[in-house]
Amino acid sequence: MVALSMALSACRIEVTVPEGGEVATRSGHYVCAAEANCTVQVEDTNFNETFVATPSAGYQFIGWKTGFARLCGGRLSACTIDTSWFASYDNMMALLTSDDAVAYLEPDFIPSDYIRTFKAGDIVVYSGTYSAWSRSEQPRSSKVTVRQEYLPGTRTYLDKTVLKLRTTATFADTGEKQVVEQHVWQEDNGSLFELTDDYGNDYVTGAASEKGLLSIPVPLLAFYGTVINYYTMYGGSLSGPITEGTRSINVSEPEMAVVPLAEYRVYPVTQRDSYEYLYTYVDNKSGSRIIIDRDMWISPAKGSVKEVEVRRGYARTGTLETEVRWELVAAKINF
Repeated sequence: MVALSMALSACRIEVTVPEGGEVATRSGHYVCAAEANCTVQVEDTNFNETFVATPSAGYQFIGWKTGFARLCGGRLSACTIDTSWFASYDNMMALLTSDDAVAYLEPDFIPSDYIRTFKAGDIVVYSGTYSAWSRSEQPRSSKVTVRQEYLPGTRTYLDKTVLKLRTTATFADTGEKQVVEQHVWQEDNGSLFELTDDYGNDYVTGAASEKGLLSIPVPLLAFYGTVINYYTMYGGSLSGPITEGTRSINVSEPEMAVVPLAEYRVYPVTQRDSYEYLYTYVDNKSGSRIIIDRDMWISPAKGSVKEVEVRRGYARTGTLETEVRWELVAAKINF
């Protein structure tokens, strides 16, 4: 076993290892310790090494970092680099002898009780089904693709890094697109808070200045449960409340979830939102109630990889008026 050496005149891999673990090859030929920058020289078609990221005690590996010329970006598995197939391609052979050909490999380690913090540019695409029932319309069902994209936020709150979460649902039966935006932030440990609801109204959980509704609690502890009372406000703290509701959150024991992308270790998280309209500008919804049951399977590395949501609307008399059901699994993740 040797430490990764300084590069010579050849293609090379720059390995950067942050605090929280090390990178080594299964062959034992190369090792790069925590908080080190190392270089692997790749000279010919005989190079075949598998790089493994091993977290230190108290840390977890949440994938290889993504970006330009980064190897194995987004993967949670070991990263194998095999140049044997280069011989069939002139352009790949040219890379082996180029001083300018550089690729990068960097693991992402976070404390073991954290979850990943989303960044602007992160995208998750789900596939699944949608069904809707209403007293006033024919039932509808469709296959659906749902794209969730994190964008720079256009709202601010205290010193939080607020992101805009844009959700675009595309329905296979009609091609129709439905776009919803809300603002969210995460604490350093990954706890996710919703600053606004799907309509842009502020969530308020205490005094009018205390904003944000907990969505994903961290650490994810089995059997954790909480109930939060909240209002939604239009126009900030000077407006009256639009809705009054409660959100219950419960976390179950970790399990394995298989989705089209991969198999992930996940924590099942259930949410129930139950809120009543106090005032609306249109449709006279006052007194009507919405109940949303949402099951999420949360991977510390990738966020929610599977979701089932049922949204029911009740008239002020208590009569069920609408029911919408989404069943989604992650099909593509860019981080």
